[in-house]
Amino acid sequence: MPNKDQTMLPKMVNVPNRQATKGKILLVDDNPDFLQTIQSLATECGYQTLAGEDALNARQIMEEENDTVDILMTDLRMPGEDGISLLQDLGKQHPSLVGILFTGCVETQNAIKAIRAGAIDFLTKPISLSSLRIALARAMAYRRALLAKKEKELELEQLAQNRGKELTKALKHLETSYHFILESLVSLLEAKEKNTGNHTRRVVTLSLLLAKARRLSPEKSEILRLAAYLHDIGKIGIPDEILGKPDRLTKSEWAIMKSHVDIGFRILSRNPYLAEVAEIVRCHHEHYDGSGYPRGLKGEEIPLEARIFTVADAFDGIRSQRAYHPSRTPAETIKELHKNKAHFDPAILVEIESLQQEIETKIYTDPPSHQSHEYPDY
Repeated sequence: MPNKDQTMLPKMVNVPNRQATKGKILLVDDNPDFLQTIQSLATECGYQTLAGEDALNARQIMEEENDTVDILMTDLRMPGEDGISLLQDLGKQHPSLVGILFTGCVETQNAIKAIRAGAIDFLTKPISLSSLRIALARAMAYRRALLAKKEKELELEQLAQNRGKELTKALKHLETSYHFILESLVSLLEAKEKNTGNHTRRVVTLSLLLAKARRLSPEKSEILRLAAYLHDIGKIGIPDEILGKPDRLTKSEWAIMKSHVDIGFRILSRNPYLAEVAEIVRCHHEHYDGSGYPRGLKGEEIPLEARIFTVADAFDGIRSQRAYHPSRTPAETIKELHKNKAHFDPAILVEIESLQQEIETKIYTDPPSHQSHEYPDY
């Protein structure tokens, strides 16, 4: 009795292979006489043949052949796993494999099952040379079409990957150029206001620290970062005599100054990609108690990013040295914020207090000595 290793070996029938150029076929049948006959016919048709006596044997051969088998011809009924199950499973593993089922039991139901399993043809025993030749030619034509389709898909996938890399590189370059333009605009505004711009950069850092504490998504944090950086872009439209005035503004001048939020909104909202940024810029002087401008929004009517920015902006306005007051200590800054706590989201006030050590380390380790003509408007 053969041992287990012997039964696992492919059952090969040595038939002269005169023209093994048309394709490679795996033939599977538990009847050795029929297997030898069909292998001889397939070889006569010009195909390279491999033979297996059952589904287990066929799986071993397919694994050894490393996806080089073109056609699987298998008996429908075999001991153990049947031909339909074998074809379905191997078809999933090898999508370009073409299946032909054959049987000695002619039933319409079996033909339907074969087609549903993915077989391109269904032959009945005994199989003539002419019918086999036609079936194999049709199967190989289909196999070549599948391989061509697969090759085209791989080509398109590679093209898409290459284009994707090029697009990513172009977008990165565009993003770098875009940020350079924004920085140039902000620098122009800073020069117009006669300040170094450190306030803007500190507020950006403060805002991002608070955004992290409030667990804002990366997308929302980026919106906040841009809004914090561009929050005063509308001041480009404010007359120089008001913008650079060293004294307190009159009531009419203050009304003009307050229009910078709407100007900034109009500038940024023209770009659809900056729509959310524009809205934060328009809301950055709204107060939690509804006393802010331009629309008098209250509480959570104000976007979270704007509520975060408002606290960060006011904090730096108090903490930093100004023309009308020296720099304050962290404790003095928090105390001053609490004097006007109705203006701020209470939860964000709690966050900025809890972040004092990190804020001082990252932003105010070396307090700036310059003065600014910006006025506190918290």
